Amino acid sequence: IKLKPDFALAHYHLARCYLFDLAFDKAKQELETALSLDSDLSAAKYRLNIINKSVGLHPIPLQVIEEDYDNLSYQYEDYVATQLKYEAPRLLVQKIAEYFRKSEIDTEDLLALDLGCGTGLVGAYLRQIVAIKSLSGVDISRNMLDLAKELEINNEVVYDYIEERDF
Repeated sequence: IKLKPDFALAHYHLARCYLFDLAFDKAKQELETALSLDSDLSAAKYRLNIINKSVGLHPIPLQVIEEDYDNLSYQYEDYVATQLKYEAPRLLVQKIAEYFRKSEIDTEDLLALDLGCGTGLVGAYLRQIVAIKSLSGVDISRNMLDLAKELEINNEVVYDYIEERDF
């Protein structure tokens, strides 16, 4: 900002830093500056609306989703699974396995797609409970996918294929 005070993205990212520090007044000022320099910054508009408590039913800009999940990725599993005791991935896979058992479907030839795979919580449970041929993961967050790529069960990778994409 010192080198190029009219660089809207610099003000936007400084506002994000202020938001992480819960300095809402400073964040608001930087977001307003960013928008005065570039009125098309939808992520800045969205974050400013949150501060002003006027979000309503507007869609969340893709940039906001990518940024927030990328920033959260390395704490996600510990926070969600451990601290919040989030059981949805395990329960979901149990229901899937139960369905296959009741339907007497042979799962060993199935190709599975995990949309919004994140760090791979569902994929890890799926590989442990259901015998499938191949598992692909899709997510919008590069950082989450980097973690999912490294995920292994019994020294075998969980995902056979991973792609960064807005599903």
